[in-house]
Amino acid sequence: MEEKAGKKRKPIRSTAKKAKDIIDTYLKNEEGRVIPIKDAGSENKLQSDKSVIDDNIEMQIEKEIAEKIKEESAGEEAGSGNEEIELLVRQLNEIEEERDSLKDRLARMAAEMENLRRRTQREKQDLIRYANEKLLLKLLDVLDDTAAAIDHGNTSDDYAALLTGVEMINKKAIKLFEEASVKPMENPVGKEFDVDFHEAMMVMPSEDIPEGRIVRVVQAGYMMHDKVLRHAKVITSSGKPGSS
Repeated sequence: MEEKAGKKRKPIRSTAKKAKDIIDTYLKNEEGRVIPIKDAGSENKLQSDKSVIDDNIEMQIEKEIAEKIKEESAGEEAGSGNEEIELLVRQLNEIEEERDSLKDRLARMAAEMENLRRRTQREKQDLIRYANEKLLLKLLDVLDDTAAAIDHGNTSDDYAALLTGVEMINKKAIKLFEEASVKPMENPVGKEFDVDFHEAMMVMPSEDIPEGRIVRVVQAGYMMHDKVLRHAKVITSSGKPGSS
């Protein structure tokens, strides 16, 4: 079996060559055959039989040739079909590999987006929580100065020096707020009451200020950029005393 397996198969001859081999074999066998001839009738009969045999052999040869051609065509078609199947299988495998690669990339991108969303949310929360960290750190100096002024007032009778220290602390605080874009509103005394900037605490008569205008500021208002940070609490005029 091993020797047979190791032997090379002889290439299949073409159909035309096979047909020629069959015909040559038949003619070779006919040449070696000796047929006795007794008379003219027998000779005619022999020639007639030989013609019939030749026709039958020719038909048989044509039949065998047709079958060989059919077998070879079927083999070629089967081989072509197998090649197409193998090509389709390779293409399918490539498509499946590309699909798996895209699914993996999509999963990794989704994980990265989720991590980015969580990190952004955490940074936003930290920004809101510690937004005023720098301002508050500077205001701690104001608290230290205030505590020092109180200690000085408790141990000294020099009120002028104490007043000077408090004024310095106030100026320092105002400067810190200005650095944070927080400024006090302009003094509104004598101006028309504006609900967008002022909050009326009460009304009172005034000899000098007409009705509806601001007489006094109870608590100053502050602006942050163009936005009202705190409305000014004011007292408005009801006009001259005794007027309706």
